[in-house]
Amino acid sequence: MDVSETDLLEDEAPPLVRVPMTKEQFIAWNPDDGFLYEYENGFALQTTGMKKEERYLFRNLQKAFRKTEADH
Repeated sequence: MDVSETDLLEDEAPPLVRVPMTKEQFIAWNPDDGFLYEYENGFALQTTGMKKEERYLFRNLQKAFRKTEADH
């Protein structure tokens, strides 16, 4: 499956849940609803986590980092 940069940078649908809170509240928050959340501009935004394409990029970046002096 070929994935272009455009595909990865496309805007996605807005999150299903936006919970207003401070950054401090977000850091201390421990939701137990099975979803992941990201903090942005005063809101906890529901997310599904990394997509298959994002995991591929992450693994490649992680492998490259391990080859550097910074990892030692």
